Amino acid sequence: DIYNNGHGWTCTGLAYDADSDTFLVGDIGKALPSSPGFASQIVKMSSDFTTVKGTIPLYTSFTSMQDIQGITIDMTDGTIWFCSTSENLIRHINSDGTSIGSFSVSGSPTGIAYSPKDDSLWVLTYADSNNIQRISKTGTVLEQYTFSYSDTLDQCFLDPERGYLYITAGANYSSRNNVYLFNTSTHAQSITCTVDSHSVEGIWIGETEMVIVNDGYYHSAYDNRNVANIYDLS
Repeated sequence: DIYNNGHGWTCTGLAYDADSDTFLVGDIGKALPSSPGFASQIVKMSSDFTTVKGTIPLYTSFTSMQDIQGITIDMTDGTIWFCSTSENLIRHINSDGTSIGSFSVSGSPTGIAYSPKDDSLWVLTYADSNNIQRISKTGTVLEQYTFSYSDTLDQCFLDPERGYLYITAGANYSSRNNVYLFNTSTHAQSITCTVDSHSVEGIWIGETEMVIVNDGYYHSAYDNRNVANIYDLS
C-alpha cells in the first residue's frame, strides 16, 4: 500500500525481472474511476510482495499518458515494454524510465508479453474487437487472431518453452474468473482454470505458483481491495 489508504494501488500489468528478483506492477495512479486525472507509474516489488523497492514515475516522462496496462521485460537487454492504452501506444523504456521509443497499436492495447523465440511481442487489444496479435518490435503486425470467448481481454503471460499464452479477461467483479490459454503454435484456445480473483489484471506463472493482481477497489468488486493473489501450483 504505497499511498497508505488501506486498499492498495490500482494495479494493472505484472512482470517479473529475474535478474533483480523483482516484480514490476502497474499503477494507473488514480483510486477510483471518478477520481481526477492519472499518475501512472510502475511499482517495483520484492518477490514475496512485502516490500516496495521503488517506482518508475511514468507520468513525469510522458505527460500526455493516462493509464498503464500490460508490462513485459525484453530478455535481450532488460528493457521494459508497456501498454499506454488510452494513447493506443506500446511504449519502450529503460529500467530507469527513460524513453527508448514507441509504436501505435489500434484497438486499445492492454496486455503484452515478450517472446524470446522470435524477438517479438504478443499484444492483446479489446476495443472494437478482442484480438490476440504478435507484433514486431517496430510495430508490424505479424499474426492476428480473434479471442474466442465473450470476456473482454485484459492481461497475459507467455510460457516461452511451451508456447502457451495465459490470459486474464472479463469484467465480472462479483464471482470467480477464468484464466484462458492460447496456444501460439496451433492457435487453439481454451479455459485453463477458474480462480477466485474478482477483478483480474496482471498474471505471472512460475514453477510452483501463479500470481494474479486484482484492482478490486477500483471496480468495487466482491473483494473490494487491490491485491496480489498467489496460487499454489505444486
